[in-house]
Amino acid sequence: MDPLFSEFSYGYALTQEFASGRFGTLVGAPIFPSLYQEGQHGGGYDVKLPYAGTPLFLQFKLSHYLCRSYALEWGDFSGPYYRMYLRPLSRSPQHDLLMQLEQDNNEVYYAAPAFYTVDELNEAYISGNVMNHTAFFSPVDIGALDQDLHYLVFTASSSFAYLYSEKRRELERFYFGKALFDNRSTILKEHIYCSPLRQAVC
Repeated sequence: MDPLFSEFSYGYALTQEFASGRFGTLVGAPIFPSLYQEGQHGGGYDVKLPYAGTPLFLQFKLSHYLCRSYALEWGDFSGPYYRMYLRPLSRSPQHDLLMQLEQDNNEVYYAAPAFYTVDELNEAYISGNVMNHTAFFSPVDIGALDQDLHYLVFTASSSFAYLYSEKRRELERFYFGKALFDNRSTILKEHIYCSPLRQAVC
């Protein structure tokens, strides 16, 4: 099932939570680069949140919901799951730019929702739980990509994902990041094992 809301809608909802002050003090407004800036050195991200101390860079992705038993990766979780696509080098230098940004000692993550319907987005937004239903992935952990198709699969409650690239590889899914989220707030820790949002009926 394709996502039923735009990347912009999801990104706005997630950014608003990060900018709410619950997870640290921003020293300025969130920075959304132009399309040109996003493709240049130091870019690759959709938003920079200038927290005091360590800024946070996020690249928003949408998730496709696979709910049929004949789905290609059904056996990975023995049930419905989400698939998040990465841009291959043949289409964009985005992933390489994000890896370089992270290697320069920044906090950098792909962010993908563990939901796909408008109702689920609305529910998460109104309750202030978009972040708690988001999977975060480190570009460096994913590693270098080539010209081929690459994607991650995960569930709403899994603590890991599978990267499908040249070979399938298990990858850590961050609920609150390596250091940044851990230090920002205990709220995230308290909700690591919260119930996932209601799954839409296929």
